[in-house]
Amino acid sequence: MITSKPATAYDKNNEQADQISELISTSRGPALSSASSVTRNPDDSRLLYNESETRQMLAGISRASLWRLEKRGLIKSIRWSRHKLYAKNEINRLITEGI
Repeated sequence: MITSKPATAYDKNNEQADQISELISTSRGPALSSASSVTRNPDDSRLLYNESETRQMLAGISRASLWRLEKRGLIKSIRWSRHKLYAKNEINRLITEGI
């Protein structure tokens, strides 16, 4: 008889890390390295965008403005190592609702 062991915090953390890695790997594309090729309405298959791409999609706002939006809770970021990434649905929500 095979019994399964209960999930530990270590297992859950590894699962979350795997999910984040998968999101990042599917988000990589030619536009990741060049913010100039990002359009205002992201229609590609990427799920995450870096800070400069996000600022460009939000009408070219400054770093300080993006920081204020985040501080007020109007947009959420995901930390990956030293990088802040923004989810596509968060950016689209902010565009449709207006800043």
